[in-house]
Amino acid sequence: MKRFTQSVLALLFAGAAIQAAPVKDLPQNGWKLPKAELPVRNSESGVTGDAAAMKVRQARPDFSKMSKAPAWFSEERKMLMGYNQESYYGYPQGMYKLDFDGRLEFLYSTEYTDKGYFLNTGWLRNDKLCELYEYTIFSILDYVYVETDIYTGEISTSKTISLVDSETEFDNYLPLYISCAYDPTDDTLWGYTISRSGSGYAFFTAPADDVQNTTAVIESEEWSHVCASMCWNDKEKAMYGINRDNNFVRIERDGSQTVVMPTGVKTKYSRGALMYDSEEDYYIWNAQLTDGTSGLWCIDPEHNSIYCCPVKL
Repeated sequence: MKRFTQSVLALLFAGAAIQAAPVKDLPQNGWKLPKAELPVRNSESGVTGDAAAMKVRQARPDFSKMSKAPAWFSEERKMLMGYNQESYYGYPQGMYKLDFDGRLEFLYSTEYTDKGYFLNTGWLRNDKLCELYEYTIFSILDYVYVETDIYTGEISTSKTISLVDSETEFDNYLPLYISCAYDPTDDTLWGYTISRSGSGYAFFTAPADDVQNTTAVIESEEWSHVCASMCWNDKEKAMYGINRDNNFVRIERDGSQTVVMPTGVKTKYSRGALMYDSEEDYYIWNAQLTDGTSGLWCIDPEHNSIYCCPVKL
């Protein structure tokens, strides 16, 4: 049986932002946008003109310089999955499978995608894909927590998340996540978000089944420490991320960071997936580059190396 490895949000490769027309049954919450900058939502695509063939530009790594070549680049025994945020060059929004010859296979879109919602972030928990969707037109009209079947997109749970404190009726932007990692040891989320007031950034924790109950571990986080890409390393029982200085860092529960290695990759302030493959002892990172393209990169901390994977988007 093939062993599948999923990388959620790994393929944020497309360009021009497209917002669907307002949905009639959409809740009109009208929360104002926070003052703090959210990650950019789009980057120009690196696809070739052969859009109908669903072909993407490829950049082969020099395996001779790598400490070891990841087996799953040459053996079809694992699978990368990722969510495309924007409709561009014939690539609709939704979940894709990335094949080993560089081809993309569309799998599905959810009803929230079809209504024009933007997927903020997601994590795998109890064999479900947990997601936070936002609908914004000048203000945040709706913000929802959704649980879906990762292979079909079928929704099993959906509930609105409020950006106002129910007791004080003051703004509470803590649930408006930038990135997060799921810790299965105690069923919690950890990551970076907008501060409660919306004027800055915070390092947070939350019960994985109660995003509304997000609390700040660091109430005023430094900009350079904000990681738009995060993941959980199950071997070390630890969190890792890429901060705004483009350093690959280990993140402790108190929010402190230890630089493992610089990536040397110039990135936009944009969400991009980071995943850990325990078999290969590699991290796979979907970097959103400043030149308008994105790519998949192999990070090998043990040998202090980073290399472009076979597909550059």
